[in-house]
Amino acid sequence: MNEDKNANEPVETENNTSQTYEVNIIEEKTEKGVNWVREIIEWIVSIGLAIIIGLFLNHFVFTLVQVSGDSMTDTLHDGDRLFLVSKYLSQPDNGDIVVFYPVNDNKPYIKRVIATEGQTVEVIYDYETGEQRVYVDDELLEESYVRSYYTNYGDMDYPITIDEDCVFVMGDNRPNSHDSRQSDVGQVKINAIRGKVLFRWWPFTKFGGI
Repeated sequence: MNEDKNANEPVETENNTSQTYEVNIIEEKTEKGVNWVREIIEWIVSIGLAIIIGLFLNHFVFTLVQVSGDSMTDTLHDGDRLFLVSKYLSQPDNGDIVVFYPVNDNKPYIKRVIATEGQTVEVIYDYETGEQRVYVDDELLEESYVRSYYTNYGDMDYPITIDEDCVFVMGDNRPNSHDSRQSDVGQVKINAIRGKVLFRWWPFTKFGGI
Protein backbone atom coordinates (compact mmCIF):
# COMPACT_ATOMS: atom_id res chain seq x y z
CA MET A 1 0.00 0.00 0.00
CA ASN A 2 2.73 2.44 0.86
CA GLU A 3 4.43 1.74 -2.45
CA ASP A 4 1.21 2.50 -4.40
CA LYS A 5 0.67 5.75 -2.49
CA ASN A 6 4.15 6.91 -3.17
CA ALA A 7 3.74 5.97 -6.81
CA ASN A 8 0.77 8.33 -7.21
CA GLU A 9 2.59 11.35 -5.71
CA PRO A 10 4.03 13.86 -8.22
CA VAL A 11 7.73 13.51 -8.59
CA GLU A 12 9.90 16.43 -9.74
CA THR A 13 12.38 15.07 -12.18
CA GLU A 14 15.70 16.57 -13.16
CA ASN A 15 14.26 17.57 -16.57
CA ASN A 16 11.39 19.50 -14.93
CA THR A 17 13.83 21.46 -12.77
CA SER A 18 15.90 22.39 -15.81
CA GLN A 19 12.85 23.58 -17.77
CA THR A 20 11.64 25.71 -14.84
CA TYR A 21 15.07 27.30 -14.53
CA GLU A 22 15.20 28.08 -18.25
CA VAL A 23 11.74 29.70 -18.11
CA ASN A 24 12.79 31.88 -15.17
CA ILE A 25 15.93 33.00 -17.02
CA ILE A 26 13.93 33.91 -20.14
CA GLU A 27 11.34 35.86 -18.13
CA GLU A 28 14.09 37.72 -16.26
CA LYS A 29 15.89 38.67 -19.48
CA THR A 30 12.63 39.80 -21.07
CA GLU A 31 11.80 41.95 -18.05
CA LYS A 32 15.27 43.54 -18.10
CA GLY A 33 14.94 44.24 -21.81
CA VAL A 34 11.58 45.96 -21.33
CA ASN A 35 13.00 48.11 -18.50
CA TRP A 36 15.95 49.14 -20.68
CA VAL A 37 13.70 50.23 -23.53
CA ARG A 38 11.38 52.04 -21.13
CA GLU A 39 14.32 53.90 -19.61
CA ILE A 40 15.50 55.11 -23.03
CA ILE A 41 11.98 56.29 -23.89
CA GLU A 42 11.74 58.18 -20.60
CA TRP A 43 15.08 59.90 -21.28
CA ILE A 44 13.97 60.90 -24.79
CA VAL A 45 10.69 62.31 -23.47
CA SER A 46 12.48 64.22 -20.70
CA ILE A 47 15.01 65.73 -23.12
CA GLY A 48 12.24 66.63 -25.57
CA LEU A 49 10.24 68.38 -22.86
CA ALA A 50 13.32 70.27 -21.68
CA ILE A 51 13.98 71.51 -25.22
CA ILE A 52 10.36 72.59 -25.68
CA ILE A 53 10.32 74.42 -22.36
CA GLY A 54 13.67 76.09 -23.17
CA LEU A 55 12.40 77.27 -26.57
CA PHE A 56 9.19 78.56 -24.99
CA LEU A 57 11.05 80.51 -22.31
CA ASN A 58 13.55 81.87 -24.84
CA HIS A 59 10.80 83.13 -27.15
CA PHE A 60 8.08 84.21 -24.76
CA VAL A 61 9.86 85.04 -21.49
CA PHE A 62 13.54 85.99 -21.69
CA THR A 63 16.58 86.02 -23.95
CA LEU A 64 20.32 86.46 -23.40
CA VAL A 65 22.13 88.66 -25.94
CA GLN A 66 25.57 90.13 -26.48
CA VAL A 67 26.20 93.71 -27.65
CA SER A 68 28.19 94.07 -30.87
CA GLY A 69 29.41 97.51 -31.89
CA ASP A 70 29.43 100.96 -30.29
CA SER A 71 26.10 102.50 -31.37
CA MET A 72 24.89 102.52 -27.73
CA THR A 73 28.10 103.86 -26.13
CA ASP A 74 28.39 105.05 -23.35
CA THR A 75 25.30 103.26 -22.03
CA LEU A 76 26.34 99.90 -23.43
CA HIS A 77 29.67 98.68 -24.76
CA ASP A 78 30.82 96.12 -27.26
CA GLY A 79 30.84 92.70 -25.59
CA ASP A 80 28.31 93.53 -22.87
CA ARG A 81 25.90 90.67 -22.17
CA LEU A 82 22.31 91.51 -21.48
CA PHE A 83 19.14 89.91 -20.18
CA LEU A 84 16.05 90.73 -22.26
CA VAL A 85 12.46 90.42 -21.18
CA SER A 86 10.10 89.39 -23.95
CA LYS A 87 7.82 91.95 -25.58
CA TYR A 88 4.97 89.55 -24.74
CA LEU A 89 5.50 90.31 -21.05
CA SER A 90 6.39 93.99 -21.31
CA GLN A 91 5.60 96.29 -24.22
CA PRO A 92 8.37 98.77 -25.18
CA ASP A 93 7.94 102.34 -23.96
CA ASN A 94 9.77 105.64 -24.36
CA GLY A 95 13.33 105.37 -23.09
CA ASP A 96 13.47 101.57 -23.18
CA ILE A 97 16.41 99.86 -24.89
CA VAL A 98 15.20 97.18 -27.29
CA VAL A 99 16.60 94.50 -29.57
CA PHE A 100 14.88 94.17 -32.94
CA TYR A 101 15.34 92.89 -36.48
CA PRO A 102 15.12 95.62 -39.14
CA VAL A 103 13.39 95.00 -42.45
CA ASN A 104 15.63 93.20 -44.96
CA ASP A 105 18.30 92.47 -42.36
CA ASN A 106 18.67 89.29 -40.31
CA LYS A 107 21.15 90.93 -37.93
CA PRO A 108 19.63 92.16 -34.65
CA TYR A 109 19.96 95.83 -33.72
CA ILE A 110 19.94 97.32 -30.24
CA LYS A 111 18.62 100.90 -29.83
CA ARG A 112 16.65 103.17 -27.54
CA VAL A 113 12.94 103.87 -28.05
CA ILE A 114 12.45 107.59 -28.65
CA ALA A 115 8.74 107.62 -29.48
CA THR A 116 5.80 105.22 -29.67
CA GLU A 117 2.65 105.05 -31.79
CA GLY A 118 0.72 108.29 -32.17
CA GLN A 119 3.62 110.49 -31.05
CA THR A 120 5.31 112.98 -33.35
CA VAL A 121 9.09 113.04 -33.71
CA GLU A 122 11.16 115.88 -35.12
CA VAL A 123 14.92 115.88 -35.42
CA ILE A 124 16.27 119.36 -36.03
CA TYR A 125 19.78 119.68 -37.38
CA ASP A 126 21.80 122.82 -36.85
CA TYR A 127 24.13 123.07 -39.83
CA GLU A 128 26.28 125.70 -38.15
CA THR A 129 27.06 123.69 -35.02
CA GLY A 130 26.38 120.19 -36.40
CA GLU A 131 24.12 119.53 -33.42
CA GLN A 132 20.86 117.59 -33.43
CA ARG A 133 17.87 118.32 -31.23
CA VAL A 134 15.18 115.73 -30.82
CA TYR A 135 11.59 116.75 -30.12
CA VAL A 136 8.72 114.41 -29.23
CA ASP A 137 5.27 116.01 -29.39
CA ASP A 138 6.98 119.42 -29.65
CA GLU A 139 8.93 118.92 -26.42
CA LEU A 140 12.72 118.86 -26.46
CA LEU A 141 14.08 115.60 -25.07
CA GLU A 142 16.57 115.92 -22.23
CA GLU A 143 18.85 113.03 -23.12
CA SER A 144 21.57 112.70 -20.53
CA TYR A 145 22.40 109.23 -21.91
CA VAL A 146 23.47 110.54 -25.32
CA ARG A 147 27.21 110.46 -25.93
CA SER A 148 27.18 112.96 -28.79
CA TYR A 149 24.48 114.86 -30.68
CA TYR A 150 26.65 115.70 -33.65
CA THR A 151 26.46 114.57 -37.34
CA ASN A 152 24.56 111.62 -38.89
CA TYR A 153 21.33 113.43 -39.57
CA GLY A 154 19.88 110.67 -41.72
CA ASP A 155 17.56 110.97 -44.73
CA MET A 156 14.10 111.06 -43.13
CA ASP A 157 11.65 113.92 -43.58
CA TYR A 158 10.36 115.44 -40.34
CA PRO A 159 8.09 115.72 -38.47
CA ILE A 160 7.10 112.03 -38.37
CA THR A 161 3.97 110.70 -36.68
CA ILE A 162 4.61 107.16 -35.47
CA ASP A 163 2.33 104.55 -37.00
CA GLU A 164 0.20 102.11 -35.03
CA ASP A 165 2.18 99.23 -33.52
CA CYS A 166 5.49 100.94 -34.34
CA VAL A 167 8.27 102.75 -32.48
CA PHE A 168 10.99 105.23 -33.45
CA VAL A 169 14.47 104.24 -32.22
CA MET A 170 17.90 105.84 -32.04
CA GLY A 171 21.30 104.84 -30.69
CA ASP A 172 22.84 106.71 -27.77
CA ASN A 173 26.03 107.24 -29.76
CA ARG A 174 24.23 109.31 -32.39
CA PRO A 175 27.07 109.86 -34.90
CA ASN A 176 27.74 106.10 -35.10
CA SER A 177 24.24 104.67 -35.02
CA HIS A 178 22.23 103.28 -37.92
CA ASP A 179 18.64 103.73 -36.72
CA SER A 180 15.19 105.19 -37.46
CA ARG A 181 16.79 108.35 -38.85
CA GLN A 182 17.72 106.27 -41.90
CA SER A 183 14.91 105.29 -44.26
CA ASP A 184 16.15 101.70 -44.64
CA VAL A 185 15.44 101.23 -40.92
CA GLY A 186 12.66 103.76 -40.35
CA GLN A 187 9.88 103.01 -37.92
CA VAL A 188 10.25 99.64 -36.22
CA LYS A 189 7.24 97.39 -35.97
CA ILE A 190 6.46 95.95 -32.56
CA ASN A 191 6.39 92.42 -33.96
CA ALA A 192 10.01 92.89 -35.13
CA ILE A 193 11.15 93.56 -31.55
CA ARG A 194 12.68 90.59 -29.74
CA GLY A 195 12.53 92.14 -26.29
CA LYS A 196 13.70 95.01 -24.14
CA VAL A 197 16.81 95.14 -21.99
CA LEU A 198 16.13 94.34 -18.36
CA PHE A 199 19.67 94.32 -16.95
CA ARG A 200 23.32 93.72 -17.80
CA TRP A 201 24.85 90.54 -16.38
CA TRP A 202 28.33 90.81 -17.91
CA PRO A 203 30.83 92.19 -17.10
CA PHE A 204 30.08 91.52 -13.45
CA THR A 205 31.60 94.86 -12.48
CA LYS A 206 28.67 96.53 -14.27
CA PHE A 207 26.01 94.01 -13.24
CA GLY A 208 22.62 95.63 -12.77
CA GLY A 209 19.72 97.41 -14.41
CA ILE A 210 20.15 99.64 -17.43
